[in-house]
Amino acid sequence: MSRTEDRMLARLPEITRAAVDRCAAEIPFYRALPRELLDGEVHSAFTATTRLIAGTLREERVPNAVELTEIIDWSARRAADGLPLDAAIAAYLVASVTEFELLCDGSDARETRRYAAHTLRYLASVLPAVALAHLHEQQQIEGQRRDLRRDLVSALLSGSPPPSWPSSRA
Repeated sequence: MSRTEDRMLARLPEITRAAVDRCAAEIPFYRALPRELLDGEVHSAFTATTRLIAGTLREERVPNAVELTEIIDWSARRAADGLPLDAAIAAYLVASVTEFELLCDGSDARETRRYAAHTLRYLASVLPAVALAHLHEQQQIEGQRRDLRRDLVSALLSGSPPPSWPSSRA
């Protein structure tokens, strides 16, 4: 029997499609996304994640600092785009279950344990980073909103438009 990471890469399109479709079926946020977004950006992100899992499984390690930084950056961008934290975490878990079901059918018990243990270590490494990225981004957004509210109140009290608004129409 081949190693799980080899089967992951050999079946990458099938695994990615199944994970995206299952997330769209099971997670309300993903269900509401247009199909072209699911087939484009979401599909690409799931493909990259599966490749990373396969690579870290092959090397028997968790994501390194550079890889975690990429995950954090990606997660912060998704949070800024409106992806809720619960949907992000649910997507990791639903995709992991989907991969497990597709890859472990017919695997020997030792290889299944190896893959399951790695997936849990991977998630234990990645999910806190995703949560922190979302929290940081939400704090940034809230800070910007607070600044806008303060500017608006100051402008209203002074009788002038906020600095970022045009003072008159031509």
